[in-house]
Amino acid sequence: MRSDHTESAVNELKNLSVVETAEDGCTYATIPIPGNRENKTMRIPLVKADGSSLYLLRDIAAARSRAKKFPWVIVTKYHF
Repeated sequence: MRSDHTESAVNELKNLSVVETAEDGCTYATIPIPGNRENKTMRIPLVKADGSSLYLLRDIAAARSRAKKFPWVIVTKYHF
């Protein structure tokens, strides 16, 4: 990982037991599949085996950084 922000995001997600590093060296977020009654999960890659972060992790890090920088802004709905 190249950024302190992305490394900090991974560490926080590890503390929440959301992220794990697999045998292949990649770091994955494991989350439940929405609407699934069988408690199945999916693994979403965040960091490649060579240590470079993927766009999703960068987006998570940017959102965390903005939330700290602008704590008075609260998003309650997404408009697409």
